[in-house]
Amino acid sequence: MYHFTRDDEGLAWRVSGLAARHCLELGLHRRDTYATLFPNPEDQAVAIRTFWTIYVLDRRWSFGTGMPFALQDADIDNNLPKPVCHDRMLLQITKSNTARMHRLTNLVHISTQ
Repeated sequence: MYHFTRDDEGLAWRVSGLAARHCLELGLHRRDTYATLFPNPEDQAVAIRTFWTIYVLDRRWSFGTGMPFALQDADIDNNLPKPVCHDRMLLQITKSNTARMHRLTNLVHISTQ
């Protein structure tokens, strides 16, 4: 977020990518990880929100820079828990399907050429 406010979307994309790869290392893209690493329901909820927040930021800065996603939808379990929250943007993006995301990505690439 800091780099975005400093008008450096490229660096924001790199930092969000680091966070995304850290999520992958922790296994936060796999449903079974949450019960194993976070037995406390409150901790699970925080971890789930953290993963999906990083997912949204990865999409945002990938669209903004035209660079690839760090988190691929194919790598994320289909039954991964969704966050319980009231943030419309987060809910819309986490519920969107892969085909829609790919169409949006193609539009971004076409518009930047």
